[in-house]
Amino acid sequence: MVKDKIVGTDRRVPEITGLKVIPDYGLAIRLKGGGKATADLSGVVMKFAPFEALRDPDLFAQAEIISHGMAVGWPNGLDYSATSIINVAEAQQSMSGNEFIAWQERVGLSNAEAADALDVNRDTIKNYRRKKEKPVPYAIKISCDAMEKDKSLLLARVHARKPGRPKLASAAKSG
Repeated sequence: MVKDKIVGTDRRVPEITGLKVIPDYGLAIRLKGGGKATADLSGVVMKFAPFEALRDPDLFAQAEIISHGMAVGWPNGLDYSATSIINVAEAQQSMSGNEFIAWQERVGLSNAEAADALDVNRDTIKNYRRKKEKPVPYAIKISCDAMEKDKSLLLARVHARKPGRPKLASAAKSG
């Protein structure tokens, strides 16, 4: 399934203005204000028991916009909120090295601090930054997204660093 970049999404209350059902349990939505998202809901349909009935492709294809654009619903009474569809679509997006660099700048982390926060070594961070067009591992992308959305997660993992090399213990005592 081709995934669109999610643009123009507003974190308040998204309103779906257009809907297209895509084979194999996908939804493409247009949002008020011009945003759009494409979400593969196969995981939801196959692994979330309440949505088991939607495994029937004919039933899934009957999706329609409901609740004044706040959700997508099916004739059997199941519905999925616009916010949940956007969350799935965002989680399915990859993060390139360039996007990792932008994340690091937005949250204000040095390479050493990013390595601490993500529980990797500094060379790994440098590798993500060097491979600008290549995607970072999905687990790293999820961690970055979560830490940016919930600053307490980020702050719990960051250890403030001082620039330069630490002084040797013997030099510090004699100086």
